[in-house]
Amino acid sequence: MSAMIGITTFIELDEFTKIRRAYANSVATAGGIPVLLSPIVNETLAEELADRLDGLLLSGGGDINPIHYHEEPHPTLDLVCDTRDQYEFQLAKAFMNRRKPILAICRGAQVLNVVLGGTLIQDVPSQVTTDLPHSQEADRHVATHKIQIDPQSKLAEILDECQIDVNSFHHQSVKDLPGTCQATAYAPDGVVEAFEYQGDQFALAVQWHPEAMTHDEHSLKLFRYFVDKCSCS
Repeated sequence: MSAMIGITTFIELDEFTKIRRAYANSVATAGGIPVLLSPIVNETLAEELADRLDGLLLSGGGDINPIHYHEEPHPTLDLVCDTRDQYEFQLAKAFMNRRKPILAICRGAQVLNVVLGGTLIQDVPSQVTTDLPHSQEADRHVATHKIQIDPQSKLAEILDECQIDVNSFHHQSVKDLPGTCQATAYAPDGVVEAFEYQGDQFALAVQWHPEAMTHDEHSLKLFRYFVDKCSCS
């Protein structure tokens, strides 16, 4: 039976629940059943979803309120959505508690890091010395910079590569990781591009957007591995 994978969504100012369809398409292409999760803050509901679903995809999006990692907001902080923060935190904790697979993408990587006790660089352009286009102007499916992957990492095992080209749409990134996680990929300027949970559970976070690049074999490999892990959970 195909794995059922929850995908987090967000609320626009018009109160519509939205998500780019590339997330669902990527899960379906890899053999899973995508289930879009409405942003409802309800811990009991989050626990029940974690019981019923086989895995969780934390999707990309806007900034996280820095109050969650005990920092004052940087001047460049975008609009935050406390509802989305709370509902994704509840889901991430529920899936972590059940040791069910998690794939965290861009904002999702930042959510997972904060949930586990980490902190964020609030504005890469002003807080990191870099010329890389971390918020690229090119189309979403276009790769704009390379990343270096730890050859001993799960990510390297999945992709069978230690260097790949990725796309990039973020102005925030991981700063401090909790002791339970290890950075496993970096951009040339030192920005963390992936990290992995070190416990007995598959939880992998990437800062780029593989869902927009499933024409690329590496992105498809990542989604297929994730769906396979969810099928075994």
